[in-house]
Amino acid sequence: QHGKEKKLFVPGIYTDDHATTIVEGNLMTWAESGFDERWTDRDYSVIKVYDFTTGKTRKLTCGSRYFSPAPSPNGKIIAVTETDLQNHFSIVLLDSKSGAVIRQLPNPENIFFTQLRWSGDEQLVAVALNRQGAGIVNVNVEDGSMKQLLDYSSVEISRPFAMDGLVFFSGGFTGINNIYAIDISENKMYKVTDVRFGAFDPVISHDGQRLLFSEYTADGYRVKEIKLNKNDWTQ
Repeated sequence: QHGKEKKLFVPGIYTDDHATTIVEGNLMTWAESGFDERWTDRDYSVIKVYDFTTGKTRKLTCGSRYFSPAPSPNGKIIAVTETDLQNHFSIVLLDSKSGAVIRQLPNPENIFFTQLRWSGDEQLVAVALNRQGAGIVNVNVEDGSMKQLLDYSSVEISRPFAMDGLVFFSGGFTGINNIYAIDISENKMYKVTDVRFGAFDPVISHDGQRLLFSEYTADGYRVKEIKLNKNDWTQ
């Protein structure tokens, strides 16, 4: 409403692949680098959780290799990606209070998943990468079955956000990143924004009426808000 910023906490050490915070309900999650107390060359990726109701931060996992954490809508589960020492990739569901593994989803094709986000209570939306490039998929959290929403390509895509049958994301199809939306029922893609230098990190308001995103400007990144009207989108 007023654009003022408030510092919540100071994060620990992180790299580019950690630099994603996801907010769902009262929880915010992210990954940080962790290190072995004895073996200096052995590092980890641990999950941190911030609770807006208590204002407290806690470490959910230790000695893990988890990335891209995303809390479920009911706050009971945190979905993460895992990369083991043999470079096997998987999606793992964790208990949000204890960090215990609830389920590891099968991934027979060893697809690399990143930037997870929940789409309802039984689906995840994610960026998937293979030798063909990057695409966007829906993943069933019960059996790991996958539905392709955006075909693999060399185009830069990032930060899918699902709501009401639509998946918003940032894509560089014209050479300039803008916000796009996939209508799952229509199997069509729309261009939502048309900015000059770049639009990233889309988020939809709870009432589904507004789109917030990070716009790259001559003065750096700025948070921008626009009203959503499908009639203004182009294919």
